[in-house]
Amino acid sequence: MVRVRLLISTFEEDFRRASEAVTNAGNVEVAGGFMMGLGLVLAPVHLGISALITGSAVVVLSGAAISDKLWNKKIRSQQDKFIRTLKLNF
Repeated sequence: MVRVRLLISTFEEDFRRASEAVTNAGNVEVAGGFMMGLGLVLAPVHLGISALITGSAVVVLSGAAISDKLWNKKIRSQQDKFIRTLKLNF
């Protein structure tokens, strides 16, 4: 019973960290989208600044998308490992 509790608590802790990272990546995606919109709105007025903001938004969105995919893959990997461990031990 102690092994089961330890296994579950380890999985919960890892899963919580990975879920927080996915949530943070989603928040960054929203911020990048806002920056992209701001860059497009400012385009007719401030040509140089809007290009800089839009370029930054592309970098932010790309990084957030990559992070999101990696952490989702990590979550799936943790779930698979948890299931394998349960099958081996019980």
